[in-house]
Amino acid sequence: MEQSQIEQSRHAVQRLGQRGLRFEYIEWIMRIGTQTEDGIIVTDKNIKDAEQVLKRLRGKRIVIAGNTLVTAYHAHQAPKRKLLRATRERDLD
Repeated sequence: MEQSQIEQSRHAVQRLGQRGLRFEYIEWIMRIGTQTEDGIIVTDKNIKDAEQVLKRLRGKRIVIAGNTLVTAYHAHQAPKRKLLRATRERDLD
């Protein structure tokens, strides 16, 4: 189930706010957590597994046009810096 499929009860909105949690974290919890009888919990093992995946993603780039994945590759250091610089410059405009 994706975050976009979950509706927030008034109670959940209130509790997320009180506990300093953002609704965007819910998707992460759902993605990496362990299913329990009545919910999902994030364990140390879940964190370790997610860290390994994130490390493998470092430096990877995907190109998307509309809703279509065009390509995916490992961005080399120089082009990666150029892409990041261009993005920062565009954000400043």
